[in-house]
Amino acid sequence: MFHVKHARSTRPAGSPVANIDPNRSSPEHNGLKKQNPGSNAPGVSLAQIRPSLESAALTAMATALRSYETELVKFASQVNLVSHADLPRLFNRHILPAVAMGAEIRLHPRARILDVGSGAGLPGIPLAITNPASHFVLVEARRRRANFLRHCVRQLRLPNVTVVHGRAEDLHSDLFDIALSRAVGGLQQLQVAVRHVVQPHGLFLTTQQSQGSSEPLDHVSKLHPSVLSTTIASRHRASCG
Repeated sequence: MFHVKHARSTRPAGSPVANIDPNRSSPEHNGLKKQNPGSNAPGVSLAQIRPSLESAALTAMATALRSYETELVKFASQVNLVSHADLPRLFNRHILPAVAMGAEIRLHPRARILDVGSGAGLPGIPLAITNPASHFVLVEARRRRANFLRHCVRQLRLPNVTVVHGRAEDLHSDLFDIALSRAVGGLQQLQVAVRHVVQPHGLFLTTQQSQGSSEPLDHVSKLHPSVLSTTIASRHRASCG
C-alpha cells in the first residue's frame, strides 16, 4: 500500500463550482448540449460519449468536469499546467478526449488504474469523475503539479483518487489493472516505467504513440469521432512476455 499523507477533504462554503448550475435541467446549463467549436463550452455532448447514463448522472459529471476546468484555468500560469493558447479550448482539446478514453478502459478489468506523469490531471481526473467505481492513482514527479492534483481531489471531492508525488519507476504498491499515460513517449516507455506494478494480464494504454513507431500493439482505436482524431494505442502485459 502507499504511504501518502492525505489532506482532509473540505470545501469552503461559497467556493466557486464552475459555470454550470446543477439545478437547471436545460441542456444549455448542464454542459450536455453540443456547442460552437472554438468556444469554451463542450464541442460534443457527454451524452454522445456516455449514452448509457441517465441525465442526472451526466449532469453531475458535467458539473464536476466544469469545476475541474475552472481549477485548470485558475492555476494554469502559476503551475505551468497547459499552454496559454489552449486555455480557451480546454474542454474540447483536453478534457473531453480524456473522458472518451473511458470507452477503451471499460472493455477491461479496471478496479485500479494508474495515471503515469499525470501533470495537470489528464487524463486521470476526467476519467475518475466519469468512472467512479474505479480507483485512480495519479503519479507526478513535480511537486507543484502534485500539489495542484491534491488540491483538485479535495476541491472536487474525489474519494476514488490518490495522488503520489514521485517517479513512477520508484512506485511500490498493490498491482494495477491498467496503466495509462499521455505524457510518456509511447507504450514501450510506459511499459518499462511501471511494468513492476501492473497485473500479469493488465493493460498499458497511451494516446501518445510515436509517429512511425514500429512497436507491436494489441489494439489501436480512435477516440469518439466528434471529439478529436486522437489515437489510443494499447498492449496487454501478457503480450510483452
